[in-house]
Amino acid sequence: MGKKNTHKPKQKSTTITKSWLQDKELSIRNENFQWRFTNFDFDFPEDLFEHLTLEGLMTKIIPALQNHEDKKWGTMRSHPDHHVINDIAQSKNPAPAKRLENSKFDDIENNIIYSFSIDRKKRLYGYIDGAIFYVLWYDHLHLLYPSNKQNT
Repeated sequence: MGKKNTHKPKQKSTTITKSWLQDKELSIRNENFQWRFTNFDFDFPEDLFEHLTLEGLMTKIIPALQNHEDKKWGTMRSHPDHHVINDIAQSKNPAPAKRLENSKFDDIENNIIYSFSIDRKKRLYGYIDGAIFYVLWYDHLHLLYPSNKQNT
């Protein structure tokens, strides 16, 4: 009789290694910041998305992104309010990591998850593929991946 298959399916890694991140960042360091909403996740987070209005999109979010289009990724990386999320599973809020386990996001597994600050609380979260920031989520209260910094 054969052995029972006790092999567990491989879980998606939510942690990126420092060397992988450095290689990825070096490859786009001198490229201009670009952004897209083509992969926006309209289904998540349910209670936060309803706060995204057309007026807010046109007067705050798009202008904030446009203000960075002339910057290089190397400059973006040094901005204190925009940052790479090294391990989304370490968030105080487990919802983003669970959402990324959805098969809909299989193609972003090897990309950098990034937080882009609109203002003191509002954030866009997405991933970087090439030199393009693909916006996934809008967070008007900074609840998806709350910072450990005070007053944010």
